[in-house]
Formats: sequence, structure tokens, C-alpha cells
Amino acid sequence: MAWPVVIDAVTIGKAGELLAMCVVEQLGYPTSHNPSKGFDACLFKDDGTPVRLEVKTSRASAEGAGLRWKFQTSTGSKTKTTVSSENCDIVCLVALDIRRCYFLAAQDIINKQTTVYLEKFTDGEAESLEQAIKVAGV
Repeated sequence: MAWPVVIDAVTIGKAGELLAMCVVEQLGYPTSHNPSKGFDACLFKDDGTPVRLEVKTSRASAEGAGLRWKFQTSTGSKTKTTVSSENCDIVCLVALDIRRCYFLAAQDIINKQTTVYLEKFTDGEAESLEQAIKVAGV
């Protein structure tokens, strides 16, 4: 018997958070899940400094748009507010269908929706994480 694929928003978000934490752990940073308002997880630098991580997940490439993924880089249910460095330090964009992550400093998020092309996901997760930490200044 095959298990049904669950595609509700909560499950997609949780899967993205867990994948992001797995990638960060594989890159050598301990993580802690933070299922509360503001940010989704923390990663810890070598000196113990916490870095707040917000995860945004897309389950599949945009229909008919080639290999690009669209992310809602905003928070709030009624009034959407762009993700900012007040809430988190780094944003991890997760393309769930290809199981890849792309990291950005929160201050680099300027729109409520962010589009990422395949090249960003294949350029290297380690490089984008290190760059995001550097730009975030944490």
C-alpha cells in the first residue's frame, strides 16, 4: 500500500524546516527547532552565537515558468509584511521537489515574493549559507 502524499501548507512548511535544519547540520552548524512566532530555527556558530533562521518552502517549480521557484518571503496572515532582520538573521529558501536550499541574509529580502532560479540552488548551499552569515553580520 502506498502512502498518500500530503500537500497541505503546514506539512510543506514543516518538511522545509526539517530539510533546512538537516542541510545546516551537514554543513557543520548545530541547530535547534523553534516552532514559535518570528523564526523557525536557530543555528549556532562555532563560538556559540545563535543565528535566527526563517524557512520559506516551495513544493514545486512554478508551472510553465521553467526551473524557477516562487517563495512568499513575507509574514502575517491578514496583513503581509516582508521578512526583515528584526525577526530573523537568515532566510532559507527550500525547493522541496529538488530538496535544495538557498540562503540569504534577511536584509537582502526586499519583496513579499522572491523568485529563485535553478542556478542559485545548484551553485552551492555551503557558499550561500556562509555568504548569508557574513552579510547578516552575526
